Amino acid sequence: MKKLFVLSAYILLTMNIIAISKIAILTPNENLENSISSSAIYDVQQLLTAACNCSVSINETTGTDIYIRLPKIDSIFSKRPTEFSKDKKYHYLHYPEHSYSWTSNTQTKENAIVLSLKTNSYQGISFGLYGLLQEQLGFKFYHPREIFIPKLKEWVLPTTFTWEAKPRFDKKGFHHHTQHHLELTEAFLYEKSPNAIENIKEFIDWLVRNQQNYFEFNLLESIDNDTWPKHAKAFVDYAHSRGILAGIDVSLHMMQQKAFMLYQNAPGSFKAKEKQVTQNMNLLFAADWDVFTVEFSTTEFTSGNIKRKQELQLLILKELEEKYNDTKLMGRMHVVKP
Repeated sequence: MKKLFVLSAYILLTMNIIAISKIAILTPNENLENSISSSAIYDVQQLLTAACNCSVSINETTGTDIYIRLPKIDSIFSKRPTEFSKDKKYHYLHYPEHSYSWTSNTQTKENAIVLSLKTNSYQGISFGLYGLLQEQLGFKFYHPREIFIPKLKEWVLPTTFTWEAKPRFDKKGFHHHTQHHLELTEAFLYEKSPNAIENIKEFIDWLVRNQQNYFEFNLLESIDNDTWPKHAKAFVDYAHSRGILAGIDVSLHMMQQKAFMLYQNAPGSFKAKEKQVTQNMNLLFAADWDVFTVEFSTTEFTSGNIKRKQELQLLILKELEEKYNDTKLMGRMHVVKP
C-alpha cells in the first residue's frame, strides 16, 4: 500500500545523547491565534510533557535543552493553487499546501539542539508537529482512545539532520459508512446519544494526529430534522477549526438502507421534487459542508429516470454554487452496475 506521505531524511552527521530537562516550543504569536496551528501546538506540548516527564514550555527559553522552532506563516500563500490543484480543468476543492521539513542543529552558545520546521501553512504546522512525534519520536496514534507515548528521558534523534515529508495526495481521510453499524453511527446521526459531540471530536483529533484532513459519513432518514442540523454544525465547525474537511453522503431518492432522500414520492411527500430538494439542502446546510456527495441511483442495481435525475443534478449544482459557498458536489456509483 502506498504511503500517504513521501518521507526522506538526509545529512545525518552526529549523534549525542542528551538528557532532557526542558523543551521549548518557539512560535510567532500568530500561530497561537490560529485554531489549526494552536490546537496542534498545545496538544503536542501535553504529549511531549507526558513523554519526557519534563517541562515543555511555549516561548520560554531559560534552561532549555531542546528548542522546537515554528515558522511565521504567510496566509496569502496558503490560498494559492497547489501542485494538486493547478492546471485542473474543473473546480478543485482547495486544501493549502502542507509539505514540511525539519532541520536540526546545535546552538553553540547554549549547546542546545534547535529543531526548525519549514512549511507554508497553518495546516503544515499541524502536519509537521504530529509527523515529528509519529515518524521520528516514536508516538503511535493507533486508536482515538489508545495511543503509545514513548519514554523520552533522553533526546533520541541525531544532533544534525534534515528530514522532509511531501504528500502523495492532498486529501487523506475516511468514509464512515454509517449505513452499517459502526462505532460512531449514533454519534453522527443521533445528537442525544451519550457524549455524541465529545466522541466525534475525539475522532477528529485522532484524524489530525495521524495527519489526515478529511472525513465523510452517510446520512440516514432517522435524523431529527429539528435538532440534528445544530448538532452537525457543531462538529463540522470543530473539524474546520482543526484543519479537517467535512463531507456528507446523501441520496437523491435511494430506496435502500434507510438513506436520507432529498425528495420522496407521494404519500411520503406531495410537494414538487424541486421544492423538496431545495428545502432539504437548506436544512442540511446549517453546517458548512466542504463536500456534498449524492447517490443518484434509486437502488444499488437500478438507475431510475436518468433524464429526470440529470435535471435534479443540475438543480443541486446551481444551489451549491449560488447559496452554499461553492461546496463541491460528488457522486458515487455501486460497482454492481455496468
